[in-house]
Amino acid sequence: CGSSPCKNNSTCTNKDENSGYDCTCSTGFTGSDCETQVKPCDSIPCKNNATCINKDDNSGYNCTCSAGFTGSDCETQVIKPYSSPCQNNATCINDKDNSGYNCTCSAGFTGSDCETQ
Repeated sequence: CGSSPCKNNSTCTNKDENSGYDCTCSTGFTGSDCETQVKPCDSIPCKNNATCINKDDNSGYNCTCSAGFTGSDCETQVIKPYSSPCQNNATCINDKDNSGYNCTCSAGFTGSDCETQ
């Protein structure tokens, strides 16, 4: 550890005589010498075959959802329009346990199925 091989404020521990060292990486870093920054998309946060895009400063990520899914992590399935009980171009979203649905009404419409103008 005399040459400070561990990067990014990580901790170096000498192994037994002449057998090298181990690095304990600081949060957000990985690799044998803690040389690689962990990126938010490395943990695969986007669901349902969505595409994960790291923010430029690695402060977070954005998911680009596959068709039929919505939500910050693309975790919510959207009911297909032909089977949607929601009216007047409302967005229909299944409950998490698929026991029901909720309609997000277009501007100017109300009601459980967005049926009232």
